[in-house]
Parts: sequence; C-alpha cells; structure tokens
Amino acid sequence: MPIQDEVVASVHKDHAVEVIEIIHECMTAQYANMSVPAVSSISVGLNFGDQIEGGDCFDAEAIDKAVGELFEVKA
Repeated sequence: MPIQDEVVASVHKDHAVEVIEIIHECMTAQYANMSVPAVSSISVGLNFGDQIEGGDCFDAEAIDKAVGELFEVKA
C-alpha cells in the first residue's frame, strides 16, 4: 500500500542545504525492522506551482544550484 507523506519547510535560502539534508535523512531512515527501503524525493520552489524537482538523489550541489536559480535576478 503506498503512503503519501509530505513535509513542507519555509527556510532562508542560506539554510536550504542543511534543512533539506536533515529532513531527507529523517524521511528515509529505516525504523521498526523495515524490510522495504523508504524513499523520498525532494523539490524546492518559491511556491507550490513552480518547483524544481530534485528526485531522490538531491545532493548539496544540486540544492545550491536550484536555490540559485530560484533567486536569480531576472533582467
């Protein structure tokens, strides 16, 4: 049976990498002798409609790049 959990966090862009890594680790941690691995996909965005999808292997470099794109000054 699939389970849908969602965690939404509003954090300053300078803290995005740290917060996302902590949340992702908590979401994928095994507990209670689980035999099936927990997976979690990550996306970042300024609102729910415009997200940059990172998938389940979203590392610090990818997070920094996505956050940079979100806050890029448009000319």
